[in-house]
Amino acid sequence: MKEVIEKIRTCTNCELCKTRINTVPGEGAIDSKIMIIGEGPGELNDIYGRPFIGKGGAILDACLQEANLEREKLYLTNIIKCRMPHNATPTSKIVSECSKYVEQQIGIIKPKVIICLGLSAAKFFLNDKNIKLINLINSTNIYRDSVLICTYHPSSIRYNKNAKNLIIKALTLAKKVAFSESEQ
Repeated sequence: MKEVIEKIRTCTNCELCKTRINTVPGEGAIDSKIMIIGEGPGELNDIYGRPFIGKGGAILDACLQEANLEREKLYLTNIIKCRMPHNATPTSKIVSECSKYVEQQIGIIKPKVIICLGLSAAKFFLNDKNIKLINLINSTNIYRDSVLICTYHPSSIRYNKNAKNLIIKALTLAKKVAFSESEQ
């Protein structure tokens, strides 16, 4: 993982290397049974080089606490590793250039469960540009050897008051799938 993180930190594969402050490789336990993957870093993530901090991170942390999951025992990352200017949706070219890193991280961690936060992450993992996130909530798919669970991004609670409950439900399902009763 150290080699992958170093490649991410020095990456110049796309134009985002010119506008970023820091790359955001990801963080957490590399032996985690659960990976949480979003679309890309926001402004505070770019400043500090850490995923899921700030308002969205606080919401995610509250949801993790409700689901009785410890952030430090998970691995959190994004599909793209640099902030899009103005938090725009990444182009398919940028996703194509950057997604090799998340693929490598998945290959190293080999999680039992991948939680996709938000529509862009779901579209990437399901390779379907026309899907609607609402149709994926409370369902599971398979990605490589991992169970894929899609839910809302924590920042979506600004416009969807039920999103927090659905995120907690997805995290609870991920915990149930990832851990046997004897490991909880």
